[in-house]
Amino acid sequence: SFRLGNPHKYRDRAICELLYSAGARTSELVEIKITDFLNLDKENELLLLKLFGKGKKERIVPIGNLAKIALQEYLINERKLIKAKPKNSNHLFLSIRGNRISRQVVDLAIRDACEFAHLKPVSAHTFRHTFATHLLEGGADIRAVQELLGHASVTTTQIYTNVTIDKLRENYAIAHPRAR
Repeated sequence: SFRLGNPHKYRDRAICELLYSAGARTSELVEIKITDFLNLDKENELLLLKLFGKGKKERIVPIGNLAKIALQEYLINERKLIKAKPKNSNHLFLSIRGNRISRQVVDLAIRDACEFAHLKPVSAHTFRHTFATHLLEGGADIRAVQELLGHASVTTTQIYTNVTIDKLRENYAIAHPRAR
């Protein structure tokens, strides 16, 4: 995806940035439509994205600036050059033939990005897991993270707290004078 001469370098970068910025599932990402983006906070120019999760449950998530830039670059430099098939004309991510991309295309984009960055391969879910972990490590409330992930139960979200608890233990062991 990030290889020299790759015709989808903008799309693939936008895919990776959006997976991390929105904590989206692959199934949600491939279904994103251009009209799913909302710019409700014009003062701060916060971009919001409507995602449809499991059971078509709708949630709205903010999009970070790096993802916003990657999306703009994709729309300007690549998406506008693709002739979308009529049934896919509103889908955000398209193949060169104008079809909505598949989950396999997302997996390929991630694999190529990892290879380009000399990282071990990761899955799309790794971006979602990292999204949640970084929010929790940054002090976000677990209920807010639950909403952003679209989890019906906070129990599901608590899976992501294990990494954070391990980090807390490690920091405590290093920094607290009575830990030794």
